Amino acid sequence: MQKVNILRINQKVIKFSVHIAIWILLLISTINFLLIEYSLVDAVIFSTIYVFSLSVIFYLNYLFIANLLFIHKKYFLYLLVISATIFLINYLTMLTLLSDWFASNGVYNVQLDSIINLILLCGVSSLLRGYEFWYDAREKQIKLEKENIAKELQFLKSQINPHFLFNTLNNIYSLTYHKDDKAPEMISKLSKLLRYMLYDCSNNRVELKKEIEMIGVYLDLEILRLGEDRNIDFYHEGVNSEYKIAPLILINVIENAFKHSDISNNRNGWIKIELLVNGNKLNYSVENTMNLEKDNKSKSGIGLENLQKQLDINYNEKSTLNITRNKDRFKIEIEIELDENNEV
Repeated sequence: MQKVNILRINQKVIKFSVHIAIWILLLISTINFLLIEYSLVDAVIFSTIYVFSLSVIFYLNYLFIANLLFIHKKYFLYLLVISATIFLINYLTMLTLLSDWFASNGVYNVQLDSIINLILLCGVSSLLRGYEFWYDAREKQIKLEKENIAKELQFLKSQINPHFLFNTLNNIYSLTYHKDDKAPEMISKLSKLLRYMLYDCSNNRVELKKEIEMIGVYLDLEILRLGEDRNIDFYHEGVNSEYKIAPLILINVIENAFKHSDISNNRNGWIKIELLVNGNKLNYSVENTMNLEKDNKSKSGIGLENLQKQLDINYNEKSTLNITRNKDRFKIEIEIELDENNEV
């Protein structure tokens, strides 16, 4: 936060310095132009008053009057106010303060030039104010979109975590109820998984190796629940510490496979998980057999919709999702362009 504040202060200092420099250059050029016909003292006095009048109309329009045009959208009132302001400033400077510097036959031309300059300057200040108004609105919109995305992503994560916890606690309860010796080991595994979800998953990215380690923990929990004789295959290749990934996406797919497969009541049921990393491309597939009757009754669409939203928020065009349903098999394939550690 302190770094952001310092950056904003530096931007304001630069902006102020640019404005000062422009007015000084305009003053010098005006003095230089008038030295052709007038003395140095007269040229400096005239130029100072003239440039000051220009700056007054510029900043009145820039800071206040243009707000009628861009914020309140009162176009007629803007034209009325800016016209009156130009007339007033021209009257005070050209006809009152500076009239003695010109011969009577030259005053009209000077007034006309002054009015044209004031109008042009109002146009410049209006364009500048309009650009800043558009830029500020765009920045606010981007900030709002980022906040909404962060809230949506947090909501998606909150939907995933309780589901994991509920299922696993259910399993532990069943084991402890039957006084199964697997219960302590299952509690230890669950502790690791919860630590990962509570701390590591609060970040936008986690190490890919860490996510795969937690996949192993999750599979251990399921194997403890179902029995070691179940056909669960997890193969991964090319994984190193170079890349990071959005947390829980991979585990969510596996959780979905267990939820809708028939592996718990079909000895011939299976789940196959394959994760291959080639360069910064991750190819991930999870395939399972399923109980058609059970799957038709379940609301699997919510989990898959969550998955698609997570991919859209985290990777957008850098990811693809393919879902294949073939008779009694279901397969999810994901391709993700991974982030390097030093880029996150």
